[in-house]
Amino acid sequence: MVFCDQTQEYAVSRNFHNIKRRWTALANDKEASGDTSCRDQQLRNSADICYSLAAVNFCLFIVGTIQVSRILAYQSSQKGSIEGGAKELGSEIKADAKKVEQQAETAGKELKQKA
Repeated sequence: MVFCDQTQEYAVSRNFHNIKRRWTALANDKEASGDTSCRDQQLRNSADICYSLAAVNFCLFIVGTIQVSRILAYQSSQKGSIEGGAKELGSEIKADAKKVEQQAETAGKELKQKA
């Protein structure tokens, strides 16, 4: 699996470098012909992408903050019910333990009487 991942990374890296090389060649051809609008357009496109990425990251931050606050509110509401449930469960376990103890004593007495 490691070999496959390394091969995929190499292929992605190779494709990225090929695309970069093509864009650079295109930009160099445009600059050589005196047309700088291509480079300006690339800069404008990269700035638009950065602003779009920043907007998406901001939205993800807001959604993440809302989700974390919902999780914390849920956990704080469950604390009371968990403590009550634990006490109730503890009392049930004690009652069951007493029943088992009484049954064991009864069985022990019966064995002594038979012997």
